[in-house]
Amino acid sequence: MIEWESEIASVKRVSVLLIALASIVGMVGCTAEVDPAPEPPIKHRLTILSQNGGWVTAPGEGAFAYDDGAVVVITAIPASGYRFDGWVGDVATVFDVNMASTTLTMSADYSIIASFDVIPPPQCRLTVSSTSGGSVTMPGEGTFRYDAGTVVDLVAQANHGYKFVNWTGDVETIADLDAASTKITMNDDYALLANFIQEHIYLDKIGPGLWGLFVVGQGVEAAVTDEGVVVNIASDPAEDPEAQPYPHFLGGGWRLDLVEGDFDIRMTYELTTWPQRSGVCVGLTLAVPDVPMRFVNVERIGLGPGEYSWLEPREIVRVLVGDQTYSITGTQDLAGALRIRREGALVSCYYEKSGTWHKLHQGEWSSEGVRIMVGAWSSEQFFGGEEVSVVLGTVEVFEGLP
Repeated sequence: MIEWESEIASVKRVSVLLIALASIVGMVGCTAEVDPAPEPPIKHRLTILSQNGGWVTAPGEGAFAYDDGAVVVITAIPASGYRFDGWVGDVATVFDVNMASTTLTMSADYSIIASFDVIPPPQCRLTVSSTSGGSVTMPGEGTFRYDAGTVVDLVAQANHGYKFVNWTGDVETIADLDAASTKITMNDDYALLANFIQEHIYLDKIGPGLWGLFVVGQGVEAAVTDEGVVVNIASDPAEDPEAQPYPHFLGGGWRLDLVEGDFDIRMTYELTTWPQRSGVCVGLTLAVPDVPMRFVNVERIGLGPGEYSWLEPREIVRVLVGDQTYSITGTQDLAGALRIRREGALVSCYYEKSGTWHKLHQGEWSSEGVRIMVGAWSSEQFFGGEEVSVVLGTVEVFEGLP
């Protein structure tokens, strides 16, 4: 019994030892895995600046560190008078380079700049045109754009025979609207019109001392009406015309003293009461004052009983220079126009037919100052004792040659 117990005790000691050894072996074979320490996150540097004209408010200006992949809000504010013009530099990951407030994804080190530029002044449009008779040479004609506040030169140039009148339209900022050369300040959109008129004197716009009404002889009346100047002639012929060395002249019309230089004179007429062979002339005359026979006439005449008794036809248009007849053209027209043009000493005489000027005569005459007369006249030597009435409609004196 004692031996059995002793053997059992030995077995227990061996088992305990084996168990201990097994535990040690198990511990060696089943060592636990341990996670490594986490690595620090990757950082990127963002350097951000601004040009003159504004600043960056988010994240500010300078150098900033961000984790890789971070989305950064960037915001630029322009100063007064400036506007944001975009982000420049390393902008590959900027969401919208044209937005003052946008985002940037940090994938590397970046350097960006906020750009600004000056806000330009507002633009104003100037539209320029002209009437007939001239043009606008500065700035030209058409539509032009200018910064608000710009002072623009205006120059209008009249064609030959015309003159500048004024500027009309949006004229509130024009320095002098009656001057052909002036300036306009562009504070808004404006439209301007340069106005021109023919450079002549109309009979219905006469001034004091310019034109004068004249009447010569008995039985003559001349008056201004709405139609023009009406001249009436009514007189008996002389009992013995051959006995009169100096026939008595009859007539009336307008007279203009004293015209110098080059000019172009035009008159219209209507023979309202006009017996055939009345002996009355309706004409346009240039005369050198106080110099006998120094005149030029272009006239519509009904030859009287004692005039050119051999000549046919009896109703004509003719030119007289002193005592010389230079043209005789037959006509039955009871209305028309006559014209004399002088350039230097050269005079040209015309009559109008069917809307066209026909030249009757051209030649050297005089460059002196002249008196201009338009009227109707005859003499008792040739006048047939008839009632004659004519209307001188429009008289134009062009200063200079159109």
